Amino acid sequence: MKTLFKKHPVLSALGVIAILAIAVLVVIKLTGPATPADPETEDQTTEGTAAQEETKRTSQAGTKQSADEPMLRRLLQSRIDEEDEILSFDYLDYDGNGTNEAFAFAGKATGDEDGGPAYLGELWFVDAGGAEMMVSRDETNGFWSINKTYTFGTHAIVVLSKFFQTGGQALVWSVKDGKPCEESSISQRGGSFTHLGGNDVVIVGDAYDFSFDGTGHTWKPYWFYWDEASGGFKEYGGKVIEYEQFLKCRGAQRVLDAIDAADCAVREIYYRDNGIININYADYEGESNHNASLRLKGSTVALQAFWSEYGFVGTDLDILQDSDHGGVYAAALIPDIAAYPAKLPAVFG
Repeated sequence: MKTLFKKHPVLSALGVIAILAIAVLVVIKLTGPATPADPETEDQTTEGTAAQEETKRTSQAGTKQSADEPMLRRLLQSRIDEEDEILSFDYLDYDGNGTNEAFAFAGKATGDEDGGPAYLGELWFVDAGGAEMMVSRDETNGFWSINKTYTFGTHAIVVLSKFFQTGGQALVWSVKDGKPCEESSISQRGGSFTHLGGNDVVIVGDAYDFSFDGTGHTWKPYWFYWDEASGGFKEYGGKVIEYEQFLKCRGAQRVLDAIDAADCAVREIYYRDNGIININYADYEGESNHNASLRLKGSTVALQAFWSEYGFVGTDLDILQDSDHGGVYAAALIPDIAAYPAKLPAVFG
């Protein structure tokens, strides 16, 4: 064999190739053939791994990865009852840390047109770590409105209006340091949360203070603002001004004359840093409490009626009655977050 390979080079080369081929076949027989990678399977595996990474919190690093909106919707859908719908899904960066999350409302619209709750369901928070219920279902009271979002600087909030037979209550939620939290300073402290523009909002407080005997349900708007420095809401607290100070404003005499024409007498006058002036006055004969809301612009005051400046249309008495919410204004609805005027405008002297 050795002599044959030397005399016939071609045969020698063919022999080597044949030996190598036999060796390869033996290896394949023993180890099994290599299966070529399936591109689709490979993609699915890659996507599955990415999804797993996206849905776990990286607590060691103190941060978490953003998950896209469709993924968060799927996470929520897997947690809610089959008969419920996702009625609201607000996906954004609530705490300005570069990571998006979502507040969602899952439940059903009632279609109630007889003054009952418009929605029954639950408030959920959803991020890459999963879906967590924040507010549970209340079959009795439900909600007037659901998941309205507002942005103040780098901070966003979501507001729901809880239904009660005698009014509503605003539930305010947000995110801090990546975790959902209720804005406890104003949440469930009043109703009819209204954004006035910029950083200013109104919350309506209710009380039983129309009559001198402490009966008679009233609803009065109070004014708040988002304070970026503290990362929370503050209230425009009221500072008492004297009757004579108020009289220095243009238009003040007309308002006081209208109060007098209603056979009422002024009790307190509050000035707030957003330019709002609240006058408490009383009908001593009828033993009832009343108020007027005005806005100071420069040195002029004008009555406001339910947050809209109507100007002097009709008689002064008509305008005064339009501005009256009933009851007695306090210096603040929520005193612990109230900021009171440090200095009064020059017009008051």
